[in-house]
Amino acid sequence: MSIVSVHWQSSTVMFLKVLCVLNAFALVQCCNSFGSINVQVQDKAQRVFNRTIKGCISKKSFTDDAFVSHTWIREQPVLRLKTGAVENTPDLEFVKFSHCKIASITPNAFRDVPNLQGVHIEHGSLTLIKRNVFKGSQIPRLLELSLAHNEISNIEVKAFAYSTFRKLSLSNNKLAKWYPGWFTDASATPIDADAFNQLSSKPLSENYTISPLEEIDFSNNLLTELPLDTLIALPNLKVFNLDANRILSIEPGTFHRTKLDTLRLARNRLAYVDPKWFPKPFRLSHLTLNANKLNFIPEEFFQRVHPSLLALDGNPMTCACQTKTMRALYSKNYEIETTENCSWPNVPICIGLEDGVCAEEVDEGVTRQYHEAIISALRNVSASIRDQCYSLD
Repeated sequence: MSIVSVHWQSSTVMFLKVLCVLNAFALVQCCNSFGSINVQVQDKAQRVFNRTIKGCISKKSFTDDAFVSHTWIREQPVLRLKTGAVENTPDLEFVKFSHCKIASITPNAFRDVPNLQGVHIEHGSLTLIKRNVFKGSQIPRLLELSLAHNEISNIEVKAFAYSTFRKLSLSNNKLAKWYPGWFTDASATPIDADAFNQLSSKPLSENYTISPLEEIDFSNNLLTELPLDTLIALPNLKVFNLDANRILSIEPGTFHRTKLDTLRLARNRLAYVDPKWFPKPFRLSHLTLNANKLNFIPEEFFQRVHPSLLALDGNPMTCACQTKTMRALYSKNYEIETTENCSWPNVPICIGLEDGVCAEEVDEGVTRQYHEAIISALRNVSASIRDQCYSLD
């Protein structure tokens, strides 16, 4: 057994031991040892002390009035989180790995961490998430998991099926297809509309393990479509962020039987919004559809869907369709959100045609004209601003 001891002086003296168990046969560490760990120490009087230690994230001994609640590991060469990398830490509430080049996580990497509520493993090299890594029996109080800014392209079925967290971020990864089976222990076989309608007549819990997730961020991935059963095991979902993907189609009924309050679909490739994506009536606090390929919004859409705040700029509409949509929104007192640097006079907001009629149809000619006008208007601005204003690919 290796022991690293750190002493420091504050209003009271605290003594910290960092333990890392050695394999008795191979004489190698069976947990990860880190060159630098930032820890937040809290005593019973709720006084907080920030310190840097070295060693492992394992059982830590203090005086009776202190414990470690938060740890941060940054820019450490940790290619793999091994079994027991974070273990026997009864008071640990939050752990964050950032820029550590982590490429894999072994099941049971987190063990005996009964109060761990937040795990962030960000800016790494993860490509695959295996099942049982974030199992609720191992991390029973986990509320938030972030795997943002990795290289994840594959998630095993049931990877999040037995988890307890309410908030999940997989933003800025390489996921190209959505699988409902990530979140439930039921069959991952896609279901058709008839089967979905049959399910609608009975509680979902009879067929699916229901996820407690309330907020999901899958922005900046490579998703191209949302199948009908996308949220079949996620009836508690309130915030769904799909900004900056490549979504071309969403099946009717996809957002039925949900508690969605915020839906973000900005900077995708949608050429049509179908009112039947949603049940009738359906209220949202926030809906983003800006920077898509929309030539019009169907009149029926605002009869069915009621967003308090709507972002719609950066779509290739004729001025007639733009005016018609704005009138519908203002008549219902909806608030319009505009993207910074993407409003008139910086960029064109619509294409004027002589007939002045809004044809509710997809028109590639209008899209092409708007595309050319946007390119001309944004010629001298940064690529990041162009991407915010309009989907140019």
